Amino acid sequence: MPHRYFTGEIGGGRAALTGADAHHLAHVMRAHVGDTVLLCGPDALEYTGTVVSIGEGRVEFTVSEGLPSTAEPRCEVTLYAAYPKQGKLEEIIRHGVELGAARVIPFFSRSGFAIQSPSPACSLQRFPNQPSSSTKSSTPRSAASL
Repeated sequence: MPHRYFTGEIGGGRAALTGADAHHLAHVMRAHVGDTVLLCGPDALEYTGTVVSIGEGRVEFTVSEGLPSTAEPRCEVTLYAAYPKQGKLEEIIRHGVELGAARVIPFFSRSGFAIQSPSPACSLQRFPNQPSSSTKSSTPRSAASL
């Protein structure tokens, strides 16, 4: 079974991996020209990519026509979670996205135990990258939002 990578650089029958993913494929997985991998695009489609060149920090592919991902859920899930105790919101977001939640909406609850911060927006400013990084370790989802 080919390995799966996420990339936003797909179009016109070509695709590319850059950065850490390119390093992982080229050096850790020891890919060669002609090897195939599954590429997941931002459009929630899966592409079969064939390696055509391996450069420093970049791997390029020719890709087949995209097909709907079999790992994508059939429905879109929104997770509503009361603000937890200190530092636990990041874990809720990470695990929610790994399980397929498209959105995570935190809220203050009358019966919750969390202490309300002066501005709810302040506490969300440190989480914008959490959904995208969690998505890489779960099912191929185009983008989860907070």
